Amino acid sequence: MAVVIDFVRCILPKTCISHLFNNSEISFQETYDMNTGELKEQKSDSIRGMKITIHPSGRVIIDGSLHKFHNAGFHNHNDFTWTSLKLSIQEIERITSVQASEIQVIRLEYGLNLTTRLNANDVVNGVVFLKRNPFEKTATSGRNGNYCQADFSDYRFKVYNKTAQYKLSEQKVRLEVHAKKMRHINQCLKTTGQIYLSDILHKESFEYFCKDLIDKWSECVFVDPLQDIPFEQKNQMQLYSSWVYWKDLIDTRCRGTIRNHKEKLKQLNQKYCSNIQEELLRQIINKRQLILN
Repeated sequence: MAVVIDFVRCILPKTCISHLFNNSEISFQETYDMNTGELKEQKSDSIRGMKITIHPSGRVIIDGSLHKFHNAGFHNHNDFTWTSLKLSIQEIERITSVQASEIQVIRLEYGLNLTTRLNANDVVNGVVFLKRNPFEKTATSGRNGNYCQADFSDYRFKVYNKTAQYKLSEQKVRLEVHAKKMRHINQCLKTTGQIYLSDILHKESFEYFCKDLIDKWSECVFVDPLQDIPFEQKNQMQLYSSWVYWKDLIDTRCRGTIRNHKEKLKQLNQKYCSNIQEELLRQIINKRQLILN
């Protein structure tokens, strides 16, 4: 059973500072002001990819990928199970001596790894825009692989080539939401107020996050790699792959016209191409059902 939670940034209560400094697993090199007894500068250390930072103000932050943390800090390209998430949170409770119900979440990323019969780069290159924002394509070397993202005020929606990132033998992509502001998480969870690490263990949370992934991926304008397609339709697909073309439609045409073009693109993807957007959508839906059952 795969779960969607990955990166978190959390606030730990100040009461844990003494325990952290006395924990032999953590190697802080602290410097104090001899007159005031205050910490002079921030101190940090990482355990299996989870970084703990103590600021001079006494603010304590822990952040990193819970998925990678469970995998000894190495990767997040496999499925992350509910049991693994629970064990990761329990391990953080042990290391910090703080209960999950007292660890406030201030940033969160959630996503799923999906297999594809296409080259993963074709999926990354196929997304054009989400809502009114284009996907920015980024080709990098090393562990970051190839990815693209659509940026909004409260969140980013990312599509990763996990095959390139970790040199995998199978073609795999990751769809991920990076919540920049907690109001996006509150909207997803249909709640208000502070959210704690214990809250994300609830299956209801997985349901809401999966639904958000489904909605955003469904709404993406995606152009499948061209296959056996007639000349006239091929020209239309090439237009659809251009953000400039869509931006002109958005700026000058009514919503009904844009909706008709999106539907026409969907039909072309289904009739002449690999229809990979629908295949990935079904994978998300299937994983969602496994989470809830």
